[in-house]
Amino acid sequence: RHIGCDDDIGATSIALEVENNLMTSNTGRSYPIGSFIFVDQDKPPKSGDRVIAVNKKTLDSVFREYVIEGSVSYLKPLNTQYSTKECDEHTLIIGVIVGSYISE
Repeated sequence: RHIGCDDDIGATSIALEVENNLMTSNTGRSYPIGSFIFVDQDKPPKSGDRVIAVNKKTLDSVFREYVIEGSVSYLKPLNTQYSTKECDEHTLIIGVIVGSYISE
């Protein structure tokens, strides 16, 4: 399947399929299971961006909202049933979400 992205994205950008409901929200922007997200690995993350992060120790990857408050940063799910996790020395942000696609 070919899915295009209308945004200007970096050469190392990828598309991923959302596999869980952590980023599904009842209000505002939502990324339900089965939707595709476009990840720009060249874009530096800023607070409020949706990102893909990897734990360098376990190699687990997550899709969350990146939040910076003072000197502390967090990975926050949009689904309020799940908890926010503080970033640590093992957290590596590998890309910023620049778009999404949901099929009909």
